[in-house]
Amino acid sequence: MSATQRDTLTVPISEVFGPVVQGEGPLAGNVTAFVRVAGCDYRCSWCDTPYAVLPALWARTAERLTYLDIVERVVACAPHAPWVTLSGGNPALYDLEHLVDELSVNGYKSAIETQGSTWSAWMEMLDLIVWSPKPPSSGWHARAEKDAPHFAPQVIHSGVPAAMKVVVFDRDDFLWARALYDTSGWADAGRPLYLSVGTTPGGDLADVRRDVGDRYAWLVREVCDATPPLEAIVLPQLHVLAFGHARGV
Repeated sequence: MSATQRDTLTVPISEVFGPVVQGEGPLAGNVTAFVRVAGCDYRCSWCDTPYAVLPALWARTAERLTYLDIVERVVACAPHAPWVTLSGGNPALYDLEHLVDELSVNGYKSAIETQGSTWSAWMEMLDLIVWSPKPPSSGWHARAEKDAPHFAPQVIHSGVPAAMKVVVFDRDDFLWARALYDTSGWADAGRPLYLSVGTTPGGDLADVRRDVGDRYAWLVREVCDATPPLEAIVLPQLHVLAFGHARGV
């Protein structure tokens, strides 16, 4: 690939924003910018970013940007953020090698959030991989179970720092997350498991906070009472507690 071809390749981007504080997973509480890629190969029932997932929506609103365009926007909105989180949709569907490289040149560390449906060699360049397989409440757990044996070993063997993060709405989700953590080889590899309290779309801020708080209290008890003991980090979605379902925060 020539330099001209490389510099003119584009990716559909739903939004670039920051600086914000990461709301979940291993970077929870850390300042980051977000690059939200459009396009996804899952259709989760409780998806909170349909504008980046459903083709009928993102085809009308996403911009085709080169990796240089993307970095320029990150620098403009979050010049001092230590992290850039590649989210979606599913950013693993695209070749983002040059984007990650240019972010590094500009002093940023890069993290990806992906359901684990595909692995690409460029992901070895990342500073953090957050694998977020989708549980029964999403309606896509069967696909996630098929994807896991192909994705999890690649991440483990890559040596890139990584965490498994599962959104949990109910006991079926909790039990499923525990089983996948064990059967995927993630537990044996000593990689961490984060359980993130699911958030029901809609509702005003007070209702959302009450819902998250009640579900978080329930999930804490599930983990603390688990037999045999489960080593997991249990978190609410901090951005939802602070801002509800607002975008860009």
